[in-house]
Amino acid sequence: MRVPRKELTEQSNKFVGGLLSGTMHNEDNLYGLHVRNNNGDQWVAYGDARGYDHVNRRNLEIMIKAVQTSVQEVYDAFKSGNTPVKYGVIDYLPHPESMINRTPMFILENDTLYRRKQIFDHKIFDGSFVKLRYPLALLIWLQFDKDTRFWSGDDMLR
Repeated sequence: MRVPRKELTEQSNKFVGGLLSGTMHNEDNLYGLHVRNNNGDQWVAYGDARGYDHVNRRNLEIMIKAVQTSVQEVYDAFKSGNTPVKYGVIDYLPHPESMINRTPMFILENDTLYRRKQIFDHKIFDGSFVKLRYPLALLIWLQFDKDTRFWSGDDMLR
């Protein structure tokens, strides 16, 4: 949701940037993000790998409502021959709550990429960043921590 994928691949290369994007994605997936939508719902959203985990139940409920709304809109458009003036499914899209989420691994500010100063401390909320330098070295360094690897599970190490 908040990974600067395009910028990470543009400022390093597609391979390294893609893996750094995946690393941030996996961290947000594991710990979840506090989000809200235009309907006023607030919840913690976990990523695709935790889709059916108990902690992600509220997220799954909202996703189901979004899909039901979208299917209904398609059906209504088919029956009437008119497209909706407003797409209700948009109101279900989650938006991260910046003030209550932990500091992201990477951010883009004024066309410059920054990384979290305490890169391995996913619990930090202080918003301390340093300029991203040496993305390949950082990618290798991140692979030594189980929470920031770009793959999931220790079975990949065997």
